[in-house]
Amino acid sequence: MCWWSFLTGTAQMRDFIDKQAEYAKLVDQVAEEQAKENAARAKDETELKTAEDNLRKTELEIQKSGDRFAHRRGKKSAKPGRGQSDTFETAARNL
Repeated sequence: MCWWSFLTGTAQMRDFIDKQAEYAKLVDQVAEEQAKENAARAKDETELKTAEDNLRKTELEIQKSGDRFAHRRGKKSAKPGRGQSDTFETAARNL
């Protein structure tokens, strides 16, 4: 074996090791970005669930206040299941 073929083989080995390290770095970057996206998605889903819960709570409070107000004035309360806008409009009319 000639000395230049040894050097060529060593250079190829070094290049191979460098390429493996570069690949591993890219795999780590992809995993890191996926983790960030997953965390952002979980945060968004949590915020959405909180907003939906707050909306339901507010709708119930409006319905309860409308029922109480209608009861004081001797009117029937809004029928359940008529929809969100009907409940809100009924409560608003009774104010």
